[in-house]
Amino acid sequence: MPGYTGRRPGELLGYDSVKNGVIDVDLLYGMVTRYFIDEYPSQRHYGVGMGGRRPYEVYKEINATRGHIKPIDPNIRRIHLGWEVEVTPTDEGVRVFHGIWFNSDTLQKERENPRSWKKKVKVYVDPDNLNRATVVLPGHPEPIEVDLQITAFADMTLPEVLQLMAEMRREDPSVTEFHEDQVIHARRRRYDEINAINVEKKLKRSYSTLEECQTMGRAVFSGARVIPATRLSGTTHPDEITMLAPSEGVFKLGEDSLIDGTAIPLADAQPAHTAPSEGPDDPPLLTTGSSPDELTSVPAHGPRGAKSPTKQGRLIRPKNLKDLDGCDLPLVFHPAATGAAG
Repeated sequence: MPGYTGRRPGELLGYDSVKNGVIDVDLLYGMVTRYFIDEYPSQRHYGVGMGGRRPYEVYKEINATRGHIKPIDPNIRRIHLGWEVEVTPTDEGVRVFHGIWFNSDTLQKERENPRSWKKKVKVYVDPDNLNRATVVLPGHPEPIEVDLQITAFADMTLPEVLQLMAEMRREDPSVTEFHEDQVIHARRRRYDEINAINVEKKLKRSYSTLEECQTMGRAVFSGARVIPATRLSGTTHPDEITMLAPSEGVFKLGEDSLIDGTAIPLADAQPAHTAPSEGPDDPPLLTTGSSPDELTSVPAHGPRGAKSPTKQGRLIRPKNLKDLDGCDLPLVFHPAATGAAG
């Protein structure tokens, strides 16, 4: 190649090798490849064992006397000389360089093994031939060969594939603007249609705006405290009144049970329950064993022997009172009585 770049890096100050370059890497690889195929085998070689013979003639002699030299295993060649990429296999295989897929039945069978589930694998790719690649799984003794899944990339090098995708995605700016406007107008029409349906059907939104959240946050965090309602002492909840089972403040009535107590004769009960605080007109006390006729016919004698005009008796509290359920005795209360139970 014409030109001089110096005997060592940095010898020519200010020299830009990239700017002054006349060939790219692909062209250089092509020139080197053609040299080893078209020129090198036909030149005399004075290396060890060659003796000035041409490499092509020596190759034919070795094949005739010792047999053909087998080529290196493709998987081993890709593992040692190829490009390594670490990815996670999926149902579609392995993807390298963000868009080139490889897959095989052997890879999918090994992927279904619980030991290999969700484990990353190493993929080795030959950048000069993407028809096949090599996958190495952790714990698997042999490498797995996978095939290219996109036929449009067959027999192409990796730079050619990337260049092809760049050309496919490149378009005229006016075409890009036209299609972008088309998409925006279509989305706007669909949004207006959905918004009209929401207004007609009075549907609630599935999202909240910033202003709504700020207003609600100001309300809920303004220091207001919500006090739960509690039941007042001595009362019961309305829903417990009709319950069959007894609860706090609600008791069963009307059962076949009697008051557990002993009746005291009226004559014995009058002097025992006469209190000094009673007035001269207070009626005598009656026992719970009195009949209805006795309650209306028994006169209440005061200190002066006068008859009470109301003809009502005052009941005393039975002894050994345990249960009031099922009480069938007619009881009469005096308005002035305090602490009486019936």
